[in-house]
Amino acid sequence: MSVSAPLTPAPTTEPCRFAAPTALEVDASGSLPLILMFVAGIAWLVLGSTLGLLASVKLHAPAMLSSIPALTYGRLIPAQNALFLYGFAAQVGLAVALWIVSRLGRAKIVAPVVLTIGVLLWNLGVLTGFLNILAGNWTGMGRFEMPVSSVTPMFVGYLLIGIVALLTFKARTVSELYPSMWFILASLFWFPWIYATASYLLHSGFLRASAIPVIAGWYGQNLVSVVLLGFAVGACYYFVPKLTNHPLSSRGLAMFGFWGLLVLAPFGGFAATYAVPRWVISMSVVTTVLCLIPIAAHTLNWIQTLHTKSKNSKEESGSIYFRVAVPFFAVYGALGAWAALPSNNAIVGFTWFQAGLSQLLEYGFVGLVLLGSVVVVAPKLTQTEWPIQKLLKPLSALSIIGVLFMTLPLLLGGWIQGQGLSDAAIPFVDVSKRAFPFVAMTTVGILLFALAQVLLLLHLVALCGRSLFNCCQPATWFVVNKGGAR
Repeated sequence: MSVSAPLTPAPTTEPCRFAAPTALEVDASGSLPLILMFVAGIAWLVLGSTLGLLASVKLHAPAMLSSIPALTYGRLIPAQNALFLYGFAAQVGLAVALWIVSRLGRAKIVAPVVLTIGVLLWNLGVLTGFLNILAGNWTGMGRFEMPVSSVTPMFVGYLLIGIVALLTFKARTVSELYPSMWFILASLFWFPWIYATASYLLHSGFLRASAIPVIAGWYGQNLVSVVLLGFAVGACYYFVPKLTNHPLSSRGLAMFGFWGLLVLAPFGGFAATYAVPRWVISMSVVTTVLCLIPIAAHTLNWIQTLHTKSKNSKEESGSIYFRVAVPFFAVYGALGAWAALPSNNAIVGFTWFQAGLSQLLEYGFVGLVLLGSVVVVAPKLTQTEWPIQKLLKPLSALSIIGVLFMTLPLLLGGWIQGQGLSDAAIPFVDVSKRAFPFVAMTTVGILLFALAQVLLLLHLVALCGRSLFNCCQPATWFVVNKGGAR
């Protein structure tokens, strides 16, 4: 197969009925709703990280704010997870997907007003769900925390966003499908199916109790390992070649990895869940281990592309996010396959190791890739440089260090915790004391990560203000153009 160029697909021989818009015209067509999605997504991430920091501190000082029911540990954690998954990852992933579809297809974003309405409805659903979770009205299921009151605005908002994305894809002036498009289109179609199915089955109340964890686990696995992972992998396939100014190493590896993840990833996630039929756990173990193959294919593809960097190329400010996210993805695949094996799962199945593994995927790969995408795309949408360019590298370093402290201590502490739980001679209290120092270290990671996102949000708002100021300067209202003024 031919190798595609990193910036735009290779020109096709098919004639096009319409002239392709320029990159500036493509960016300007959807700048308002996409920037709104970026700002709202980072704002939800800041709020969620703050709640996670408060919940982590309450592990050391449980009496702190104990008189406020909304700020108890049992409500802070689901609120943090919901804001990360739906407020940040899904929303920013959709924004990056829309931008990539319009850029690769050389088409203006269709119906930006409809897109803006969809964004507002989505955020209304996130806000409604967040307030209900703090009030104690949540589902009690991980990755499906949003209550029934959030289903309608979020689903309608997503439909509007998805329709705009598909219409933009249909209006493309470049017919070739770059690998990024495969993952983005799969995620766009996958989410409404799983969200509608899970919402109907879990909120209807007619399921037997034994089926509820199966449906909830199936939805959570598909949301993270197919939808959000699809957005992140698609972004990597676009930005990694672009940042290195070199064509993608292998289109064949990308296709192999695409079908491998699409076939195997939806059936994982049950290895650490024993309240389900045994055959579900066995199927999950097999598919989780086999997922290591497509993950290795993607990682190898990106590493080969990164190592072929042109000497004269200048890296974008967000390149460090992708360079760190790629090895995080490989480590997640290896540790996930290792932890899924029955002999190892018997040790780390119900420990902090599982939380560290989830955060390695969600924050270490998906989160860093989306943050890097925001850093690269935001200046292009606003057609303005970042106000403080030198601040971007410290922000990326702060985010990466935060993720390291959020994940590695949980992985190591979970292994030590599991070893202690396997020894009947060690009291449970002593096992908890052994693991507690590692859990305490995550507080530092959450603090650093939250601080980085606060600064990024302020920088993003300053970027938008700078762009607004530049476009509204009176001096630019009268520009000589072909002998006249406009």
